[in-house]
This record gives sequence, C-alpha cells and structure tokens, in this order.
Amino acid sequence: MLKMSRLYYVLLILGLLAFVSCEEEEDTLTEGVNSSEFYNDADGWTIEGDAEGCSSIDAAYSPFNGLDNSGYIYAEDDVTGGVWYFVAPGKYLGNKTSFLGGSISLWLIQESAMDDQFYSKDVILEGSNGSELYYEFDSYPSTNWTYYEISLDTTSVWLNQNEDTASMADFETVLNNLQKLWIRGEYQTGEDTGGLDKFQLRTE
Repeated sequence: MLKMSRLYYVLLILGLLAFVSCEEEEDTLTEGVNSSEFYNDADGWTIEGDAEGCSSIDAAYSPFNGLDNSGYIYAEDDVTGGVWYFVAPGKYLGNKTSFLGGSISLWLIQESAMDDQFYSKDVILEGSNGSELYYEFDSYPSTNWTYYEISLDTTSVWLNQNEDTASMADFETVLNNLQKLWIRGEYQTGEDTGGLDKFQLRTE
C-alpha cells in the first residue's frame, strides 16, 4: 500500500510539472521569422511620418483589441501634414527573392470620422539603387479589422518608381535587396488612429 501511495504521488508531481511546462510555453509565444503576430510587443516595427510626435519611433503596442483579442500595433496621427507609415523591422529586409510569386498578408483598422478618406501609396517596397514598387488598395480599412492580401508578382497591380505597371524584372530587382517595407497607417484627412495586426510574408 505504501509503495502504491509513493507511485501515485510521483505520477501526480510529474503531471503537474508537465502542466506547468505547457503553461509556460503558452505564455512565451515567439514571433515567426516571416510574420508579426504581436503576441508580446511591437516586434521591432516603427513609425515614419506625422504620428506620435516624431518619426523613427517604436510603434505603440496594445496587448488587447487585436484580432482574437490579442496584441496589435498602432499610432495616432499628429495632423501636421504628410502621411505616416508602419515600418517593418530588419527581419523582413535583405534578399527576399524566395517570396517572388508569394504574397503579403495583413490586417488593418482605423479609428476616424471616415468622412474624408484619401488615396496614397498603401504598401511601399524599396530596393537598392532607388528601385521601388508601390501598391494602392481598392478599398480603405474600416473601423473593424480589414484583411488584405497582395501578390508579389504581376497578379496584383503594383507600380514602379516611374509609375509604370511593375514587371517581373522589377520585382526581382527590388526583392533581391529589399531595403524598405512600409505599410500606410493613415487614411483620414484630420485626426485618426491606425492599427496593424498579423502581418506575414508568404511564399504561396
């Protein structure tokens, strides 16, 4: 009877340790190499343009109210002119030709009056030697999370720095040495707040 009691307690302790280990794994989710889920922080994303008081600052982070009530990043417009952007961190830069023919997927949201929206470059990819591709969405983000997926080839209508429709050669040039990846966060003339969640570079 004593041996059985000891065995029971040993098994109980092992079970508790396994449970704690699983809980710790859930609490320390890490970002993927080619994705930003914003589990714990802004994952290195910054802001450029007239938001949050200045440029080249860390994006603001909220642990709630993103998709699935998880974390997301955002910025508030300073209404000083210009357009502000979410700026991707270094893990998305460099040689990204493996994503040629793949896509960019992301979710955007805006908090604004939604009464004076304007068009601008929504996604900007910049390579070396001044090479650039940009894409404009067919519709604006709404006050609810809005999904976008853009092909990294001629399936989607990208324009190059000369405002010509991008060719596959343009994509190869830019993705061979990607220097900049910007996502527009401002869509309203006047006060607004923009949010970004679940950004991903996809190979297919």
